[in-house]
Amino acid sequence: MDPLVELKAAFLEECDELLAALEARLAKLRDGSTSMDDINGAFRAIHSVKGGAGAFGMPALVQLAHVFEAALDHLRAGRIAPAAAPYELFLRALDQVGTLVSAARQGNALAAPADLVLDLQRVGLSAAPGGSQAPEAAPDLAIPAQSGPIQIALRPNLDLFRRAIDVRHIFAGLEAMGQLRVKTRIGGLPSLREINPQNCHLMFDLELESEATDQQLAEVLELQLGPDEFAIARNAAPVVAEPPARLIEPSPIVLTQSQPDPGPVSAPPPIPMEAPAPAPRIKAAAASSIRVDLQRIDRLMNLVGEIVITQSMLDQRLLSLPTAATMQIADGLQILSRQTRELQESVMAVRAQPVKNVFQRMPRLVRELCQALGKQARLQIIGEDTEVDKTIIEELADPLTHMIRNALDHGMETPDERRAAGKPPEGLVTLQAEQRSGRIVISVSDDGRGINRDRLLAKARARGLITASERPAPEEIDALLFHPGLSTAEAVTDVSGRGVGMDVVKQNVEALGGRVLVASEPGKGARFTLLLPLTLAVMDGMIIRSSGQRLVLPIASIRETLQSADTTIECLPGGHEFLRHRDRLSPLVRLGEVLNFGRSNDEQVILMTETDRGSQIGLWVDEIIGQQQVVVKSLETSYGAVPGASAATILGDGLVALIIDVDSIPSICAPAILALRTATHPTQLQ
Repeated sequence: MDPLVELKAAFLEECDELLAALEARLAKLRDGSTSMDDINGAFRAIHSVKGGAGAFGMPALVQLAHVFEAALDHLRAGRIAPAAAPYELFLRALDQVGTLVSAARQGNALAAPADLVLDLQRVGLSAAPGGSQAPEAAPDLAIPAQSGPIQIALRPNLDLFRRAIDVRHIFAGLEAMGQLRVKTRIGGLPSLREINPQNCHLMFDLELESEATDQQLAEVLELQLGPDEFAIARNAAPVVAEPPARLIEPSPIVLTQSQPDPGPVSAPPPIPMEAPAPAPRIKAAAASSIRVDLQRIDRLMNLVGEIVITQSMLDQRLLSLPTAATMQIADGLQILSRQTRELQESVMAVRAQPVKNVFQRMPRLVRELCQALGKQARLQIIGEDTEVDKTIIEELADPLTHMIRNALDHGMETPDERRAAGKPPEGLVTLQAEQRSGRIVISVSDDGRGINRDRLLAKARARGLITASERPAPEEIDALLFHPGLSTAEAVTDVSGRGVGMDVVKQNVEALGGRVLVASEPGKGARFTLLLPLTLAVMDGMIIRSSGQRLVLPIASIRETLQSADTTIECLPGGHEFLRHRDRLSPLVRLGEVLNFGRSNDEQVILMTETDRGSQIGLWVDEIIGQQQVVVKSLETSYGAVPGASAATILGDGLVALIIDVDSIPSICAPAILALRTATHPTQLQ
């Protein structure tokens, strides 16, 4: 592949991160922050986008980023107060920059919207003294001079061009800080025969009228130059030269020279790189990093999975050898097992990303929905640093968007309704992420009116989903929200009402091997919880045998193991079994029978498992074979959905074993659980 194409792809990926950081900074400023860190962070983000866009020949992106940067600079320079900044305009510009980045990624060329460019230019004119209205065109985007001449010597290294750096972008960054004059020094050019067009032999003497500090200047210069390629001095001899070529103009910089002879008389003396008392530059220590194609990491993860399978195969074959001959081999396999686990955890850590990358898009969504719906609400974010596999991160945006739309449109009352109900006019939506028992748990909750179960049930009966004689439990009614085309909205709006949002949530989450739970209390709100696997590749499992079949149970779901001979087992009318343990009553399920493998007469072990809803179920199995890491293989892509199983794995002997989905067992054995609920006091059942 062309190295330039790879660099461009890396830059476009970096743009996504820069725009996400820019949106987060703008959100903080809009919410009342006056921190210069937020203001400078927003400025630097769009400045970095602009610099890279120019290097890769994206003029529309350069133009929009430049005027966006100039508008933000008025905020940075204090000409616009943070509370008075046009954040809606900034967010429009942010969206359009993202559109241009997406178009560039697909190889399409879009133009920057002229009206948006003019609106951003008007920000500068309205901030300037006496600026009342914008002209039709604003070719000069330079900010007027501030104060104090600053002399800057640029002495780029020979590899400047090979680093894909255009000095005009450096000039534009300085020009945004004040009035800039440039003198190009070409006295060091070699002869035409000796010149290498890939080397940079140009040097520049700059004079800047600005109030910027030396550290601010160094930050701009160090974006593209090394510390040894420039020097800053104040009150030196002035530079007499023409202004630099504008960044948005197609014409190159015109090299100027005062006399044919490039001797010391023909031009002002350069500022020596060893200028006395150069401005101190504080360079932040940045962590060393490298960008790697995700497909390479996926291949590495697949190889780790194959190593885990091979290790299981070796363990299996070791059991068939005489004990005396296997001691040293067993020690080696234990070391291999530990190293394989460390390798797997390291690869998972490489793939992990904080959910912050998705969560930080949601405050803006809440604000826009509140404006569209005439409601008041604020978003509380908890656990945004929780790390999740990148594959899962990429699929979270749509489910979270639909759940927040649902919470605000259906769940949240209007300010008048909330006052009448004794609530504050502003509602609260909480977005929370945490790791729990080997899973990622993400929840969206609100303090609104809760789910209108009567309306939901009536609509389900009208569509024939439930008969008039059926009396479903509250949680069964809530689950109807995920049925395609079913909605509690009275009318279809731009926000919701077509009954497709929560259906999309369920499909996306189940495709990731997770599930969605819903809980609601009338008048107090609702909570939607996404339960997602920590990784899609490897898990710790307990190998068991039931009805002659080897199965795998996730270790995180097992709370306790019991011997059936030492446990009190009781039977209800209809043959439903339950057990009493630690002052609790729990349904008892013969696992092989529930999975249609047939009833076993050799069940000796009961595994006490806990579902995501917190309820306990006893799984009656024949025996526990052992614990090991297993590689998760999708059933649906290779075979098809199997009730009671979430995935499959390959054991050491090469045979396939099902991975049991403990959370789906209650729905399979619902009659037994219902019988236990009916026969016992509700508070006894856990």
